[in-house]
Amino acid sequence: MSYFRLLRTAITRRHLGTSQVFRRAGTEERLSQQVTTDLLVLGGGKRLRVSWDSSRTSQSVFHSVWLRRNCQCTQCLSLYNQNVVRSHEMDPRVAIIHANLTGEGKVKMKWSCGHEGHLNLDWLRRNCYSARTLKEARRNSTPKYLQDTLPEIDSEELKEEYGVWRWLKAVSEYGACLLKGIPCTTEEGLEITRKVSPHLQETFYGGHSVVKVEENPMTLCHGPGHIEPHMDVPMYESQTGLTLLHCLRNDSCVSGGDTIVVDALAVAEKLRLTHPNHFATLVRVPVTFQRVHYDR
Repeated sequence: MSYFRLLRTAITRRHLGTSQVFRRAGTEERLSQQVTTDLLVLGGGKRLRVSWDSSRTSQSVFHSVWLRRNCQCTQCLSLYNQNVVRSHEMDPRVAIIHANLTGEGKVKMKWSCGHEGHLNLDWLRRNCYSARTLKEARRNSTPKYLQDTLPEIDSEELKEEYGVWRWLKAVSEYGACLLKGIPCTTEEGLEITRKVSPHLQETFYGGHSVVKVEENPMTLCHGPGHIEPHMDVPMYESQTGLTLLHCLRNDSCVSGGDTIVVDALAVAEKLRLTHPNHFATLVRVPVTFQRVHYDR
């Protein structure tokens, strides 16, 4: 078995939530083209209500100071399209003078401070912070618990971007995914990691390590005995974001070698329901992790 440790730059729940749309074959969906949008300035310019359909059953309300902080005009964006508005220099009493839609899917606004700018309508909808939207986001971000089997994907699917997306989506939702059909070579395992991120997180084991029984093992994973469920290197200040285990086939004469995956979130939830006092201790009391080797 080989370990490949990756920096957590390519996969997070926030980026791979169920609400994200995967775009294939150059197609692109624009939210502003799917709805009839109506704007209304409220509270003396303190808020802007956006109705996303003609029935006004789907609405978002944005505060004027938040809109000014996130203005996307050329004056408020750097050459690299990053917002450069300084929050501490803003007047918290800033109000919207007027707001209207443009034919380019933007909301053009003028504020009481004299600034004129715009925000992308699609961006506003994706970043809505209404109570209804936040409730839906919490529901979508609730992890799915593993059942009796892991989600599976054939390695041939990873030749296409859509297959890589399906793989990362399964990892994001369930925490683990089984890739099948990967050749039993180190280079093939490394090639799979490069589909996620080109950056391997080096440890004192190197970029990857081979887990096999050694004559004089320095760690439990290189010994001949059974290894209990555990999390790798919890003593690290910066822990591994995603670990790939490349499981090689043993000879037919070898027994054992099964890999067991434990859903830690499901275990924690069961502990919370069955032993709430113990769960409260678990989340409240800090624990120090260290690796002690008594012969060193």
